[in-house]
Amino acid sequence: MKSFFLLLLILAVGLCFAYDLPAGVPTEIFGLMITTDTDLDIRHDIDIYHPAITALPHYEYLIEPIVIALEGSGLVDIVVGQNMNYTFSCAYYGASWHKAEPYAELPYDDMLLNQVDFEAGSEVILLVCRNDPFMQAVIESFTAVYDETEPSKVTVSWVTSSETGISCFRLFSGYSSDQDQVEYIYEVPATNTNQPHSYSFDVQNPRLGYTHYFWLQVMDHLCQGYRYGPVSVEVGPPYIPSNNVPYVVPNPCDNEFWCVYELRDSTLVSIVLLDCYNKVVKEICHKQSMTVGGHMQRVLVFDLPEGLYRIYYWLEQEGGPFYAYGDVLIDRGKGH
Repeated sequence: MKSFFLLLLILAVGLCFAYDLPAGVPTEIFGLMITTDTDLDIRHDIDIYHPAITALPHYEYLIEPIVIALEGSGLVDIVVGQNMNYTFSCAYYGASWHKAEPYAELPYDDMLLNQVDFEAGSEVILLVCRNDPFMQAVIESFTAVYDETEPSKVTVSWVTSSETGISCFRLFSGYSSDQDQVEYIYEVPATNTNQPHSYSFDVQNPRLGYTHYFWLQVMDHLCQGYRYGPVSVEVGPPYIPSNNVPYVVPNPCDNEFWCVYELRDSTLVSIVLLDCYNKVVKEICHKQSMTVGGHMQRVLVFDLPEGLYRIYYWLEQEGGPFYAYGDVLIDRGKGH
């Protein structure tokens, strides 16, 4: 008799937990704690490539999405337990997406999907993400304009026709189309409306002679997003580098100075410092490979006596070597 009752108990427990998500029982799945008010099963024939998911505005940029396809009946409340990692929950049913409540950037409560309809005629899919799958900025235009009548600025503008789930726009700039070589220059809050909105920013004192590239980064409330662009604009006539040794700074100097020079081609550079007897007292660099454009080279002279010195430059270029020189005065009374 005892064995019979034990068997009944095991059978009863088995029936209670025959479902993947038994009603009223918090169940851990993929690190999430999920509770439902009706027994549900998990389907294994739907994944991240389901058309309803790939059609989401932010699909290409989803961070560690969790997809759980469910099977059940009737209207079901589904609760995704509070967590600080997967902060966006939504469900697909009735051929449309429905957001959990609260649908917040950093929820401090459980997330409820209320009355999920298993009879609405489509698959039921639970999607939980680290970023907002509905985040979207429809950018109608993104431009950079340089007006020669106002040579001290470049105006960068963009127009959105709608914005959803966006915290801000960030603007980045660089001198090449390589977005790994850019710098942040501006941030403006988003409007998050479904009406057209215009933004603009004036970049002051752009570098003349260069092509400026700009990227727009669309950010969510967790500082995650994607970059749009680039757009580019030429600022004045193209810069044509030449061999030039304009000056050293500071001059006079005390314990150090900087050699300032420009190269028309990538080349090997040698620079030496001579005293008043034309004797080499310091080798600043020897056949150092340098790229085209402007350069500054630091020279320490705390170990040399005061006086007037000559700097000798030797550039080994394909069209023949280029030689130049300049003078620098070491004066430790400078500034006293």
